[in-house]
Amino acid sequence: MVYQAKILYFSLLAIGSWRLLIRKTNITERLELPNFLQQPLHIYMLIYFMLGTLLFNSLHQTHTLMRVTHYLDPFTFHVPPDMPADEQDFPRWLATLSIWVPVASVLTFVVSVVHSAVHARMIAGKDIKECTSHDRTILVIALPPVYGAMAYKSVLRMWGLLTGGGVLHDVPGYDTMDWNTLKSYTMDAYESNYDTADLYEAWALYLFAMLCLKQVRVSVKKAAQGHGADQLAHTVTSLTLQGVTSFVVVCALQATYRTVLTIYVSVTKDTHLPGLQPYLTGAGLIASSAAIGNVITVESQLHSLLENFKPGPKFWSTKVLVSIAFMQKACLSVAAYFLDGHFTEMQQNLLFSSLICYEVLGVSVFHVYAWYPNEAWLSDLNDHSHNSDHTEPFLSHST
Repeated sequence: MVYQAKILYFSLLAIGSWRLLIRKTNITERLELPNFLQQPLHIYMLIYFMLGTLLFNSLHQTHTLMRVTHYLDPFTFHVPPDMPADEQDFPRWLATLSIWVPVASVLTFVVSVVHSAVHARMIAGKDIKECTSHDRTILVIALPPVYGAMAYKSVLRMWGLLTGGGVLHDVPGYDTMDWNTLKSYTMDAYESNYDTADLYEAWALYLFAMLCLKQVRVSVKKAAQGHGADQLAHTVTSLTLQGVTSFVVVCALQATYRTVLTIYVSVTKDTHLPGLQPYLTGAGLIASSAAIGNVITVESQLHSLLENFKPGPKFWSTKVLVSIAFMQKACLSVAAYFLDGHFTEMQQNLLFSSLICYEVLGVSVFHVYAWYPNEAWLSDLNDHSHNSDHTEPFLSHST
């Protein structure tokens, strides 16, 4: 199995670093690189090429598993002999629900690619420094396929455990692992998928906050001239970004920890490690609450300055996955408690991931409404970015 969380983590790190480099320096001119590399289009092509490759791999793994198990027929499963009997149950309704995940994942990818392409046409041929707002918008639009790719891979992880093979045959030492070791290894990889997805979601929320606060700054400058008004806008920006930035940092620490952990376990086969995840989860909960609270405060208190921006749909299209994931986990935990052992952890994870795959499809469609490519504020912010002094504090915080 291709460990998509690691691939996605390092790919996004490389693409993000390159994007920051060409936005903040003149490296393409100094190295006499093609002008195409100074335009943002190649960044989106890299992101969607990576996502497309990961999607193809997941579809190939799905095809292999479905062929081996005759479309999740329990009579074809080859589970480990030491797998507890209560964990071998694979309800037919759950198999039917999850079997359509590949279709939802493909549709999510297609909708986001088309939507991003429409936005990219609006800035074709422009330098990335001249179209900052469109650039950030397209990166926010990529959130559903990124999150969906990780959820799809998590579905495959649970399919592999419940069926006893197929997509897990290339796990190092698979044939010699006892059930508890195999389950522990797979659960770590499962959690790593969502930690990486949460990192991109935190970054998308940061990009949304930058767009929102930039609109506030432009509106303030139009409404009132003077150092005082500009200083007020800068203060609001700095305070808001503190919470959002802390959320990104904590999510980065979580994703890095999980990535390093899965690499360590795959090399050493040692699954008995001190657990830092509860502490990181607690820090993430606090940081996400602060970040979302800061953005909500700006949206509600400065609504008149954001009228053209229409922040409501944009905010929910970026933040909704956090809310959905939290509510689903809570509901599944409650259901498992009342079902008293008849709803196992693997079944909960499979149901959770399957629902996420369908929900990100809905979010990608909602993005089409929330992030319309011809909105006037995009031109206003791009013009402001191009004509502004790039050394001012507001812009120095941009990614």
